Amino acid sequence: MDSMSRGRARLRARPLGVLLLFLLACRTEPEQGARRAARATEEAPSARALVLAPREGKSPLEERIRLLQKRVADSKVPAQELERLGWTLVALARERGDAGEYRMVLQTALAIENDAPRSAAARLLRGHALHGLHHFVEAERVARQLVATRGIPVDYGLLGDVLVDRGELGEAIAAYQHMMDVRPDMHAYARAAHARFLRGDLAGARDAMRIAVRAASPRNPESFAWVWSKLAHYELSLADLDEARAAVERALVVAPGSPVALRVAASIALRDGQPERAVLALERVRAHTPHPETLWLLFDALQALGRTREAEAVRAQLLAVGASEDPRAFALYLATQGEQLARAEQLVREELRERHDPYTLEALAWVESAQGRHALALSDARRSLADGTVDARLYYHAGLIAERAGEQALAAAWLARAAEHAATLFPSQQARLAARALAAGGFPTRERDLEARGSSARREQRANARTPSTRGQNMGR
Repeated sequence: MDSMSRGRARLRARPLGVLLLFLLACRTEPEQGARRAARATEEAPSARALVLAPREGKSPLEERIRLLQKRVADSKVPAQELERLGWTLVALARERGDAGEYRMVLQTALAIENDAPRSAAARLLRGHALHGLHHFVEAERVARQLVATRGIPVDYGLLGDVLVDRGELGEAIAAYQHMMDVRPDMHAYARAAHARFLRGDLAGARDAMRIAVRAASPRNPESFAWVWSKLAHYELSLADLDEARAAVERALVVAPGSPVALRVAASIALRDGQPERAVLALERVRAHTPHPETLWLLFDALQALGRTREAEAVRAQLLAVGASEDPRAFALYLATQGEQLARAEQLVREELRERHDPYTLEALAWVESAQGRHALALSDARRSLADGTVDARLYYHAGLIAERAGEQALAAAWLARAAEHAATLFPSQQARLAARALAAGGFPTRERDLEARGSSARREQRANARTPSTRGQNMGR
């Protein structure tokens, strides 16, 4: 649901036979009318064969997938088992950030439709797969169809998730509110926490996530680790390191290999002045999920340790896979380094075709600033902060952009906001922020800055009026 927990998914190598089946069967976007019916008839058998192809891997999720594959093969009416298999593939795709697994989910949806052509379960799986593949426009179409024709809480959850990435936060919150009103479970509270975070109510986000984790079950280790890791991230943003450590430890006890938990654990280790521990955690993530932000943070940590040769190897990997793994994150990296700026702009503008959320606008502003277009960059930086999202990196980049644009008072105010939540920044960003504060004799407090105080009041008003509540009560307050 947010840039840290999701990233551009990737296609992993598979055995040749599976790959050939994949190339013959894979379709990423549904067609209309007769073409859709024809495709369901002609391709679904191949889709089923692809979904049931033998798999390697020894993780708990892979073991569960093999069990479900057998159940599908043995069942005379396999649609229900295929649906379970599809959601397990979704969990694996999210854990690894793997486009190949998301495309397997699309094939699972096709296989379900072979037995049940109008299956809403298949459409829901397809919507989540398209969302994971960053096909946000098509995912929104599927989600709106589900809401219009069925309208159960999970349909509204998908619609809200897609609208968040599309940059339609107000409408996303309305979808989440409907989900909360009908079924206030772990999934609803986790989404409400994310909405609060995006609206600038960080304490409210933490409180809502504390409710979500109480509803999480270790019997679903992936979801359990995700909500506890998100709670740890919120605690870290609020500089409550003890609570952050406790939360991420809970996640890792149940899911020791969870990439999102290991990523937060690395950030906490860096904040604790233990870069060696951070490197160990990030290397484990890198082995399965070489996301650009993971590689960038690992590069930063290795440089801080003086392990230059290893850092350069990580940087080489980042340059090789960054654009395919997550174009937006890779564009941020290129702009930070002042490299390949034309390519960075192209990557961001391609992302803007599908979404206009604060993080995509941040990437656009940062690239424009690196190109020397400071006035335009400042305008887009303001747009990235318009929803009030309290994210240290958003304010860090906005502050540096304002500084380059000659808006020194505004730069100081925004950098002060970044400093309040600096524990989530990379080591190099924290060092640069500290140097700015030292040179300026400290950042101004919000009480001394009229714009910051006005923005805070507006954020508070929006949080009270528009964030999801539990049946009329403003949740987390």
